[in-house]
Amino acid sequence: MERIAIISEYDPVWASKIISFFNDYPEFVNYAYLIPLMRAEPMPYKNVNNLFEGLMFYVCCAGVRFSYALDQWEILYPIISSSYRNLPTVIEKLRQNDKIQNKKRTTYIAICEFMHQNGISMDGISIQTIEQIKANVIGVGDGCVAWCKRYYSDEDDWVEYSDGYFVTGFEIMYGTKSATARKKKATEWISKGYGRISSLMVMALSYTVK
Repeated sequence: MERIAIISEYDPVWASKIISFFNDYPEFVNYAYLIPLMRAEPMPYKNVNNLFEGLMFYVCCAGVRFSYALDQWEILYPIISSSYRNLPTVIEKLRQNDKIQNKKRTTYIAICEFMHQNGISMDGISIQTIEQIKANVIGVGDGCVAWCKRYYSDEDDWVEYSDGYFVTGFEIMYGTKSATARKKKATEWISKGYGRISSLMVMALSYTVK
């Protein structure tokens, strides 16, 4: 448990959370070397500088090859970047650009229209906004909310149970890829305050596959 000792030096609350999680779920003890040293990870992707851009980036990447998503992001980012500061302008430019995938374009525009209609600016977006968008916009689901909470909050009430890495890690740990089993376990972990640590640990398990 050397990693926990290190974490205890600068984030004792996070260390205590990890210890409690391991006590309740000893099946993870053998993978203590995968414990994330930091509860909040830096954004690993280029040109994703704030929550609004993070939301749009997630939608851009969802359900497509990552290489294709990055190509699309090169087109999308200049349009939705904070340089415009104006949602109607962003909506207009999204409609005009024929290089954007049509199905995704519909979701991007729906997000921007929802924000504009509810008086939410690109700078004023919050995690609560993301949850409201999920309830009103097709194409924004639990995975998007969880991903945004992972990078833009310190909350523990999320698990990325639909993420591909999570699916692989869950199968390693529990021998099944069942969506029902994943969601049930995620709900259990969240109810105990273990959402973040459980999600990060399960996803880390996928990295052990060669």
